[in-house]
Formats: sequence, C-alpha cells, structure tokens
Amino acid sequence: MIYEKQEPPEDKPDKPDSNTSFRLSADDKKEIMRGLSLMTHIGLTMAICIIAGLFIGRFLDGLLHTSPLFLILFIAFGSAAAIYQLYRMPLGK
Repeated sequence: MIYEKQEPPEDKPDKPDSNTSFRLSADDKKEIMRGLSLMTHIGLTMAICIIAGLFIGRFLDGLLHTSPLFLILFIAFGSAAAIYQLYRMPLGK
C-alpha cells in the first residue's frame, strides 16, 4: 500500500513523533474494502454450507432415529459444498 504523509500545520513547531500521520489514498481504501469483502464472503460461504449440513443432518437423524449417521454425512456434504463454492469463486460463476 502507498501512504501519503500529511504535513503538520505551519503555525505549530514540528515535533518528530506527535504530528506525523499517514493518510490512505482512495485507491488503497477501495483495495482494502475489496479484500475485506472477499474475506467476509469466504467466511460466510463456508459457515452457511456447513451449518446447513448440520441442521439437515440433525433433522433427518431425529426423523429417522439414526443418531449420528446423517449428521456426519451432511456435515461432510456441507464441507464439500463449501470447498466447491470456494473453487468456483475465482471463476466468477
């Protein structure tokens, strides 16, 4: 990232540590926001897929009385779906 140094006001004496600050350019701010947006998208995609698998598995286990079978199966399906979605993400589909 490129930082632009902000100059201290002329009426105050120049102190080396207290008056120096850095300001991000508009392009750098956009780049940071894109990165944060991508990280949020990745996290939510993974969490939603796995949690959906968890709830579907618990529901089917309660309905069919097969305690850990469908829970484990659908958590694995949710994890696979999350990985597949992350694979598709850079392709723009």
